[in-house]
Order: sequence, then structure tokens, then C-alpha cells
Amino acid sequence: MATHEKATSLNSPTAPINSLAAWPSSMPPAGPPMGFASPMPRLRRRTRAPQLSLDGPRPPQWTTSNAPRPEQMVSTRQERERVRQVLETLPTDYRAAVVLRYWYGLSYQEIADAMDTTESAIKSRLHRARRMMAGQLETA
Repeated sequence: MATHEKATSLNSPTAPINSLAAWPSSMPPAGPPMGFASPMPRLRRRTRAPQLSLDGPRPPQWTTSNAPRPEQMVSTRQERERVRQVLETLPTDYRAAVVLRYWYGLSYQEIADAMDTTESAIKSRLHRARRMMAGQLETA
């Protein structure tokens, strides 16, 4: 076999490797095949940390949330419980008028029809109930 044929057969990717010296030259070249872009620059871009300015606006994940803070949630829960307790101390007619007006959103006329009384009586009961509740909530 001629020297030229021997050299080309060793550089062929399908040629058997008979000696250790020929092994590096018979390996395919490193990197992507011809005509294809390497994925490394894209991967590097994805893993790079964002550049942040200390003077500019903060990223959205660093801004404060509009959700209530834990202490606000506890305070709101305690206030609701206190209002419920005060509501239970009201006379039945006053309590019914307050619940129908503020929990169910009924109009004065609808409450009057449901309680079989006049609209002015409902307005009077609601006014008195609000005054009674405000007095009890202020003392608490």
C-alpha cells in the first residue's frame, strides 16, 4: 500500500485504528457539524445574571406586594370578630336590619317589605343600630 493511500485510510472516519499514534488524527473534529451554529452562545446568554442599575427602577419581583401583610390579616380578622360579637348584642330587629342592609345589600324598601314594616322605621332602626355598635366598638 502506498504511503498516500495509507495516510488517507487512517484519516477516514471509518478506518480501523491500528495504532495509538493514529488515534487523534482519526477522531472527527470537535464542535458542531459544518453549517450548524453552536448552541453555547445561546446557553451562555440564558445563564448570565441580569445587569441591574442601582439608580433605575427595581425589577418587578423586588417590588412590594399589594397583598396584605400577616399582621394586617390578623388585625382584620380580629376586627371582624369584634364586629360580629357586637352585632350579636343588638336587639333582634336592629340586627336583622343591619344584616339585610350590609351583608345582603337590600334596599330600605326591600328590608321594609321583608320585615313587614315601613321604610322610615328601617332607616330609624339602622341609624340606632349603627350608633349602638359604634358606642360598643369605641369602648372595646
